[in-house]
Amino acid sequence: MAGAPSQSQGMTGDGFVEQHRASLIQNVREVLAIADRMLEKKMIYPETYSKIRSATTTQDQMRELYTALDSGGPVVKAEFSKILQDMNPYLVQNLTSDCCADEEIVELRIKYKESVRCEYITVQEYNSLTGESVQLDDRYTKLLIIQKHRKQKEREEELRSRGNSHQEVMNKRDSDMFMSTNVEKLFDPDQNGVVHKTVILQGQAGIGKSFTTQKIMSDWASGKIYSDFEYIFHIKCQQLNHISKNISVVDLILYNSQDLKPAVAQVLSCPEKILFIIDGFDELKFSLDVPQYSLCHDPHGQNTPQVTLSSLIRKDILSEAFLLITTRSTTLDKLTKVLKQPRYTEILGFSEEGMKEYFKNFFQNEQQALCAFNNVKKNEIVFTACFIPGVCWIVCTMLREKMDENTDIKQALNTTTTIFVYFVYTLLEHHCKSGSLPVQDILQRLGVLAESGIREQQVLFEEKQIKNTFSDPSQAPSSFLNKIILKKGISNKTVFSFMHLSFQEFFAAFSYIMCDEQESEKKVSELLRESEDKGHLLSTVQFLFGLSNQETQDFINEKYNRSISPAVQSQLEGWIKERLKKATEQNQKADLMAMLHCLYEIHDEDFVRGALESLTNIFLSHYLLKRTDCAVLSYCLQAWGDIERLDLNTCLLKPECLEVLIPGLHKCKDLK
Repeated sequence: MAGAPSQSQGMTGDGFVEQHRASLIQNVREVLAIADRMLEKKMIYPETYSKIRSATTTQDQMRELYTALDSGGPVVKAEFSKILQDMNPYLVQNLTSDCCADEEIVELRIKYKESVRCEYITVQEYNSLTGESVQLDDRYTKLLIIQKHRKQKEREEELRSRGNSHQEVMNKRDSDMFMSTNVEKLFDPDQNGVVHKTVILQGQAGIGKSFTTQKIMSDWASGKIYSDFEYIFHIKCQQLNHISKNISVVDLILYNSQDLKPAVAQVLSCPEKILFIIDGFDELKFSLDVPQYSLCHDPHGQNTPQVTLSSLIRKDILSEAFLLITTRSTTLDKLTKVLKQPRYTEILGFSEEGMKEYFKNFFQNEQQALCAFNNVKKNEIVFTACFIPGVCWIVCTMLREKMDENTDIKQALNTTTTIFVYFVYTLLEHHCKSGSLPVQDILQRLGVLAESGIREQQVLFEEKQIKNTFSDPSQAPSSFLNKIILKKGISNKTVFSFMHLSFQEFFAAFSYIMCDEQESEKKVSELLRESEDKGHLLSTVQFLFGLSNQETQDFINEKYNRSISPAVQSQLEGWIKERLKKATEQNQKADLMAMLHCLYEIHDEDFVRGALESLTNIFLSHYLLKRTDCAVLSYCLQAWGDIERLDLNTCLLKPECLEVLIPGLHKCKDLK
């Protein structure tokens, strides 16, 4: 490089060690290997060597070594410099070369950061038109990240809990017990003082992995985080799939910015100041199962994308560089086989505070955000599903559209089912890898799997169940199914789950419209009959009513060429009339509310009036009504028309529940 002094100028023993004391303490990683050599040459005492080995971090090891260097004088320091030169020439070159301070290189680094900042400061949304974008900070919200694998019981607790109970579970996860952390601390020393140079960031589809990587790039370029990294390079695995020629690690660097070409030598000279973000590992179409002898050690070496990426991830190239790898759970086991001492982290989604912050960022109006959030909180299932940022975005988009139209947002989230239909469509369009199975087949098989689990009250599925549903397990869509590895005795076992029990119930209901008309009628008849004795099936029945909503049917028919037959709709109408009559006559209040929830999901006033026409009174005294129940009851009362008597005595209604009920209460002649 131009302007670089000779090695003899920089390597002056005593002067070098003193001049670069702070940098050497922070950046030398081969301390024990250096200490071995110095002990062998009798340059340090055994007692000093023991102290170095006992230190928990490389920085503390270097401080112990510096104590020996200071007492040993120029000869010992010169020997240390010589050993360091042999072991880490990149570091020595960086510290002794004027190139690091070269104005051109500094200028190129600044220019690169500015280009990164400009590229990542905005994002496109799923529904963005050409040229449209939003500020990243208006969408990104802090996510709950933990570093601990959960036990089977804890997994089931997360999958089954709903509403406030689900948020209580999430709050428990956001604790020291589950080693919760945040993006800024991903590369901090762990509880043992070890700095992990490879971090896995795992999470299900739509949970915010890619948004997190964009936020890291933006905040680093803006000087907010990771100031120790001179360069961060974003490698998108989806793009690697389209590269057919041989490439090198240098090529991967230059894909981020060709302007860095003159600075490549300087970039490579300090690998410990580089962070590679390998985004979407699960999207790779090639395997990293590369023989050790085929791996490359030269960052300039031209190889297939498979060999080059494998060499980088396995640390055969730039072993001192840092890696952040995002992936879904389906490829976690493959990834861990090729990594050296990775730190495991997992994004769980939003806590309740995170949801509130997301709404605030999205609406940019505190009053609108609070109104929207409170409206969502009334719907227990939607509120639960909003722990997934992708669901949050759909909900906020729908609510803002209603606000822009000056429509009462209390009616904006017409049904829970609508939200789930839109979310599934979004994942299929933007997060589902193209495979050998058509979309209709994927939905049908997911439905069959979900239904079998619902009937058995099962939320964790064995591998053999996945193989029975998808003859080739690789066809099981990771967009909807999470792969979980649990400890089992002295080994591990693999299970699968849907994102949450509510998504499993939705897919179970969806299975009834994915089969032919005759089979659909038969299966719906069985479901309705069994639900009378098995209350856990009622949530699936409610989703089935939601899928019967005309607008939802039109959307499904347009996208998937499927719809609910008139015969099935007739079955639903006859069944709910009978159940309402029975629940009223036998004073079964919980059953009555479940039926009203079904009517709310179909959200068809003519259907609701027809189902309720034979009823004159509703008795819910002493029944504890949730906010969701009040919203459902209010809608049914308004659609119903005049009702003779409504008994809500001793229901312990809170003010927010009364506020939701008021529009429907005006329809009651006798209110208690």
